[in-house]
Amino acid sequence: MRDMTRSNQFAPGFGGPNPGSLWAEWKCSAALNHGCKSISAIILLLGGLGCQLAGAVEEGGLAGVVKKVKPAVVTILADNPDLAMPSMGAGFFIGRGRIVTARHVLAGAEHATVRTPDGATFVVAGIAGEDRARDLAILALEEPAPDRPSVRLAGKLPSEGETVFSIGTPLGFEWSVSVGVVSALRDTPGAGTMIQHTTPVSPGSSGGPVFNTQGEVVGVQVSVLTTGGKLVQAGENLNFASPSGAVAALKSGTVRSLVDCAREVPSDWHAPINKSLDGASLRFVQREDYQEALPFFLDTVKQLPNDAYAWFRVGLCREHTKDIEGAIVAYREAVRLQPEMAPALNNLGIAYLRQNRREEAAESLEKAVHARPGYGQSWINLGDVYLQLHKNAEAADACQQALKTTPDSAEAHYTLGVASLRLGQREKARDECQILVKLDPDRAGKLNKLIEEPESAPTQH
Repeated sequence: MRDMTRSNQFAPGFGGPNPGSLWAEWKCSAALNHGCKSISAIILLLGGLGCQLAGAVEEGGLAGVVKKVKPAVVTILADNPDLAMPSMGAGFFIGRGRIVTARHVLAGAEHATVRTPDGATFVVAGIAGEDRARDLAILALEEPAPDRPSVRLAGKLPSEGETVFSIGTPLGFEWSVSVGVVSALRDTPGAGTMIQHTTPVSPGSSGGPVFNTQGEVVGVQVSVLTTGGKLVQAGENLNFASPSGAVAALKSGTVRSLVDCAREVPSDWHAPINKSLDGASLRFVQREDYQEALPFFLDTVKQLPNDAYAWFRVGLCREHTKDIEGAIVAYREAVRLQPEMAPALNNLGIAYLRQNRREEAAESLEKAVHARPGYGQSWINLGDVYLQLHKNAEAADACQQALKTTPDSAEAHYTLGVASLRLGQREKARDECQILVKLDPDRAGKLNKLIEEPESAPTQH
């Protein structure tokens, strides 16, 4: 017996030992509101401003800006002893011997190196600062790298529709440049603002900088959208970055070795932003997350109390979260508002049946098939209820109606077989059993067992 209902999924940023499975979180930082002064102070704290490359777009346009900032971007190779090959991510210099990246890029890593565009390689000494909630980390190098160029952090959030570009290592293609726009600034529950952007990213892009056209870092790439745990073309431009204000708020302190950090943040680590980003969207509707969807539909019926479809969705959510009584209340309200709403009548019947209220279930299902005569599942459900009420003739008739539109329904053939047997029509029951051999061998075996039992007087109902 089924109700009349029918999924997509969020996943983490690219890079690190488990690409596509981790998220980052950003909580609005007070430092963001203090402008460039506070941000510069943080950069000084991290080890000096280095060679600041950001500036206004010059005659060279975007290409000129890319040329200036690209030397500050690095590829990160993180070595996990349990993996045959290192995982990849990206990052960028923010000061003398300091690199910012996504925390999950180093999850489970006991050793890491960074590569620069000019071919130099540096060993990571450890993590000098981190914000696991926002999936951000500051890496310290074993060598200070005083002559390395660094980038400047933007002093404010970008605007929706603003052009941005990112540089990273998608699928191992180092220092790839991609361009997009800021799609939205998402206020994530308990996490503050995240930057949603359309700059294409792939595994290896995590931790890379997202720049504005002035060459300032507006965010750090941390998250992407996936469906069913796999990356999909439809979600390719649904990417998320932690804003520069979260980076500015990071504190650089004692350097901890990667070996020590790996014990606390293993390769299967998940950043809290996973749920926070979900809460900023209506994706719970697409993937049929009834627990998360319930508050949304409750708010809808509060604002639109005469919306039968909203009440129907409340009923679905209640039913799928095991609140059968609550589901009945919601389905009944949907039917009150729209008496011919077949899906609500069907599901109301199922809810009644789950409470063993068979007469009420039959009444509701009778109304469902009257409202939509061609819907086979309601006829199947009605036949099942009739069978439980020992209304065998009615059960057989309901199943015959169901088979007109759903001829391969094993449920209908089984119920028809049992009803026929009870009515003394043993050969009809055998016919249904033969059909079930191909459709559902388990049901065929059950029906055959009933057929082979000693004959009893038929029940004529």
